[in-house]
This record gives sequence, C-alpha cells and structure tokens, in this order.
Amino acid sequence: MLPFLPPPKRKPSTIDPNEHLPRRLRTQSPPPPSSPSDVDDEGGRFFADGLSHEQREILTIVDELDTPEDPHAVGASNGAPLPLGSRLGQPPDLTTQGIRRLITQLEKAIHKNQELRVKHADVPARFMESEVELDQVLTRFLDLTQAPQRLPDLIQFQAIPLLVSLLTHENTDIAATVVRIFNEWTDEDTFTNFTMDSSETLPEIDGLTVEEAIVRERTAEQASQAVVRVMQEVAANQGLELLVQNLARLTEDTGDDAQTVFQTLGIIENLTNLDSNLVERLTATPEFYPWLIRILSKRPVTSNVQTASEILVILLQSSRVQQLRWGQHQGIDCLLRALAPYRKRDPASADEEEFMENLFDALCLSITEPELKYVFLKDEGLELMLFLLREQRLSRTRALKVLNYATSSDYRISQMLVARFLDRSGLVPLIKLLMQKGQKEYRKKYKQFSPADEEEHTICVLAALLKHTQPATLDRWRIIHKFMERGMERMDRLVELHWQYVHKLTPVDREIAQERQAWQADGEEIDEDMETEFYTRRLVEGGLFTLQHVDICLLYLCWEEPSIRKHVSMLFKRRGKSLNEFAVYVRDYLAHAAEDDLTEEDSSQTATGAENETGEDTLEKERHSVRRSYHRSLRHLLDNLSS
Repeated sequence: MLPFLPPPKRKPSTIDPNEHLPRRLRTQSPPPPSSPSDVDDEGGRFFADGLSHEQREILTIVDELDTPEDPHAVGASNGAPLPLGSRLGQPPDLTTQGIRRLITQLEKAIHKNQELRVKHADVPARFMESEVELDQVLTRFLDLTQAPQRLPDLIQFQAIPLLVSLLTHENTDIAATVVRIFNEWTDEDTFTNFTMDSSETLPEIDGLTVEEAIVRERTAEQASQAVVRVMQEVAANQGLELLVQNLARLTEDTGDDAQTVFQTLGIIENLTNLDSNLVERLTATPEFYPWLIRILSKRPVTSNVQTASEILVILLQSSRVQQLRWGQHQGIDCLLRALAPYRKRDPASADEEEFMENLFDALCLSITEPELKYVFLKDEGLELMLFLLREQRLSRTRALKVLNYATSSDYRISQMLVARFLDRSGLVPLIKLLMQKGQKEYRKKYKQFSPADEEEHTICVLAALLKHTQPATLDRWRIIHKFMERGMERMDRLVELHWQYVHKLTPVDREIAQERQAWQADGEEIDEDMETEFYTRRLVEGGLFTLQHVDICLLYLCWEEPSIRKHVSMLFKRRGKSLNEFAVYVRDYLAHAAEDDLTEEDSSQTATGAENETGEDTLEKERHSVRRSYHRSLRHLLDNLSS
C-alpha cells in the first residue's frame, strides 16, 4: 500500500471577458484612450493566467470601443458588436432562434473573411477588418456559458464544424478565441453555477430546501451532459487533435500565445472531470506528449510550465494508459533531467517549489507501472534519488518517497531496484534518516518538513529491502550487519518506533470500539463497508500502516540473527511484554492481506484464457506470485517466532 497522491488543486478561470480582442487584432482598431486595469494582487497559482508580470502589465490596456446602437449587429457604429459584458446591460438572446441567427452571422463572417483573404492575400490591411468582425462574432459564443443547456443547439445547426475549422485559421488570434470558447464552455462553473430558468434565482446553498437542492443537482447534471455532448461533437470533427496541433504554432512565453497555451491546458483539465474518453483521444495525438515534455524542460519556471506539470500529474493519475504513453515518449528521462538541478539548490520561489513537487508526484505515479520501473532503473533514476537523499536539501523527503514507490511493489523489478540500492550504498543515508541524524537542523531550515511522512517512507523502504532480499545472502547480511553495529542502537530505535505507533493507535481503537457499541446498542448491523472504514481509520489516523511495517522489519531481523532476537526480547521484557507483542500486528496485516489475495485470485480466474493472455495479464500473474510468496514467508517467520 502506497501513500495516496491528491490531485493538484484546480485553478479557476481568470480571463477578463472584456479582453475580447487579442493584441494583434487590437492594433488594427481605432486607437482608444487607455488606462491600466487593477492588477490582481492575490498572486499564486490559483490565479495564474499564463503570463509573466511584464506581459500582464501590457495586456491590461484594453480598448474602449464606441457603443453601437444594436449591440448584436455586425457593423453597427464601429463595425462590430460590443464585447461580452459591455452590452448596455441587455441580456444576450439565448433562445433557439437567437442561437441560429448567431450561427448564420458566423457563417457569413467566415465566408467574407475567406473571400477577402484570397482576393487581397498580399495586402493584410484589406482583410483585417473582416478578421476583427469574425473575432467579434466568435466572442458572442461565450454567452452560452450562461445557458449551457442550449449548447446541443450548436450540434443541430452544424456550428461545431465551423468553430473547429477556425482552429486552423491563418491568424492564430482567431484560433485563440475558439480555444477560449471551449475552455469557458468546459469550465466546471459553467454547469454548476446556473439554473435552467434564468428568471429564477435559487437561494444560497446553505439555505436550500431539499427540493431546491434536488433541482440544482439535476440542473447541473443536465448542463454537464450538454457540455459533454458538444465536446464529443468537437472530437468527432477532429477538434481535439487540432487543439494539440495549434499548440505548435504558439510561443509559450509571449502574451497572447501564453494565454492560449494556458487555456488549452485548462481544456485538458476540464475534460478529465467530464469524459475520460475525450482525454484519452486528445493525449493520443502524436504531438501532445512531445510538446508537454518541451514545456516542462523550459526555464525559468513560468505559470504555464507550472500548470503543465499539474496537468501531467492529473493525466498520470487517470489511467495506466496515460502512464505508459508518457513512458513511451521518454517521460521518465524528462522528469529526471528536470529534477537533477535540485541536487545543488532549492527551488527559488514558492511556484518553483510546487513545480518540483509536481515533478516528484509525476515520477511516483509513473513508476507504479513495472514497465516504467525498468526505465527508471535503466536511466539511473535510483542513483539520482540517492544523490538527492544525501544532499540534505528540500528535495530529500520527496526523493525518499520515490524510492518507496520504486522498491515497495510486488513485481520482480523491485528486487532489481533493491539490489541496485544496496550496491550503491543506499543503506548509509537511509539509516541516518532512521536515526534522525541532523533532523533538528533540517526542521529549522525547512518549516514545511513532515517528520511523520519521512518516518513512514524510511520504514517502508527498509521493509522493502528485507522483503526483496533472500536469507543467507550478501545483500541480506549487509542489512543485518547495519543493525548489529553501535551496540544495536538501531534495533533500539525500531523498538522505540513500535511503542510510539502503538500509543498513537490506542485512542483510535478506543474510539472505534465505542462506535461499535453504539451501533450495536441501536440494533444496527456493522456491514462490510463500515468494517473497511474502521480499518482505514486505523491505518491512516492511527498509524497502523507504519506500525505494521516497523513490526515486519523486527520480525525479519529477529528471525535472521539470534543476537538481535535476544536483544529485542530483552527490550520487550523491560515492559513486561514478549516478542508476540509485535507479532500481533503482523498477523493483523496478513489477515487483511489474505482477503485481498482471495479477491485477486477470484478476479484472475475470470480473466481471459491463457491463449488470449496479454503482457498486462502476465505482469498481474507475476505480481500475485510475488505477493503470495511474501505472505508465505511472513507466516513462516511467525511460526518460527512462536516456537
């Protein structure tokens, strides 16, 4: 069992709806009076927009166009409709007829622009006005975020092919507007913060009645389904592939292009919450992962680089397919190269620190797959993690976490990684962490340091070293010898950890016992789900997970060396306990592991036959075999301990 990786926090959309004209289009408009807008001083990745500070300063100058008499008529007053949010307070026409008129205007604007581009190909000034008009019409499609239930009308009236075709427009600013439209449509707020009847406003969520809450939930679900239908139509018209291909035309660190990159990444994140099949199709585009690798390799770490790292973590969490796809594009090498500089320095800012953490999370997620563990071993990823472990910088605990993920699996590749770990003298820094050498100074230097996390990863790696080495071998003896040195002070530390986690678990067990009594007093039956919840609380809140691995280490070491067993027995007798004290928690681990083994065995028997066996089936059989062998060895050690 490995620690759960929470997904990165979602960033809300921060695009000002009045900035409807990209800079290249704005330069063709009459020069307006300008005033700098208020700069958002919140900062941080939650309000990122893909821009540097200087670029954001430039883009705060917004055109103030004259107000047309008909705010929806192309060519009124200044030749274009007002931007979204500046229409004299008049609500947009979101009826079926209004949407149909808008699509007709879009068709005319596209046709006019195409004609003028062909006719005046060498004189951009002749067709630029039509481009501005086209952009203005496109911007009005953002109004549909106010009524996403109307989005399927776009499918009925064949608007999606028109929008998708503009992703390849010669002017990247036109394509950027389409990207912005798709980003706003798919944003979670679009289908959660509205009602089907725009004339009624539901009260705040805390004041909702049951009926109102049901209506809101049903409404949001209908809106979500409408968004999915439209994006499926976008995919059917090759729109997802064109979104990726459009990225190749953009310069990630310039104002308008940086915003478009940011919004494209936003679409990917939004789709992960809407339809995983759409994400699978988008990332299957051959250009996607190479582009992502190029972005992650750019320095300094900009808003888009950081956002790209978050998107990578989200993708790798979503499926094994994404993990293998990432690995096939040299993703492991990309992550190792990006992490290598942190051997000698810490991140220069909070943003870069989050970027570094995302890289480590992505590496952990990648090497959960055995195929990518081989790549990690071949690319000397283990050596880099040991370098980071020795350097005593901020990356130390993250590197230890990666080593935990690399060595703790039930695949044979973990045996190879353990052998490499011991061959590269990995025990030296690991034992220092176990004994908390220099931890006081480290905690002063890094306030965010979590001793509990480091303790858990250290114990798990140590348990993996014992698990994946054979008795009476040189590798096993290396481990045993380390615990016999210095008067067995390291065994003292393991016994100390045993009692530390027993004391942590005791109040949690007491609470659970009281809850059981309360349920039984009410005549309620404690079902399987409740038992699972209780056990999970013991593992996480009570520290049982770490306690089990501490005791597994004690079991291995006591069985292997009589002098260690005698020393540990003496330590337990001082508390009036025997060696069976720690055996209790190992048996508890095996009892729950046996249930998992039975479940996995049942599922494997219903899998495809041997004649249709895939590589994945072979790996799964290997995992079951290694796991069962490990559990048999623990039972054997327990029997010997009792005798």
